Amino acid sequence: MALGKWLTVEQIEDLWEDDAPSEPKLTMVVRAARSDCRRYAMVPIDTLNDDDEEQGDLIASFHDAQFMQTKNTWNASRVDADGGTGEGDFIVRPFPLDWQVKAKLRPKGGAPAIG
Repeated sequence: MALGKWLTVEQIEDLWEDDAPSEPKLTMVVRAARSDCRRYAMVPIDTLNDDDEEQGDLIASFHDAQFMQTKNTWNASRVDADGGTGEGDFIVRPFPLDWQVKAKLRPKGGAPAIG
């Protein structure tokens, strides 16, 4: 039985395609995002069995949420004085633990079957 685990700093770094923070900022952001996700998740990830298809899908969703939250947290730390990042007409205003991350951690329609 393979229990779920949160993504490591190295795994996040491998997933990040561009503009990733360098150490030690990367570790700090990954740990903060993991903490945010852990506290919001509907079940502890280490109670999920990756060998079970439904629970494995939930672990993958948690990992996606953690990666999204890591990037959101990093982007939020780099915003301009008006709360946005970018140039000209293309300004992004990131919000940590946004609705998409929350939806991956607590999907609507009930809780997963844990067995």
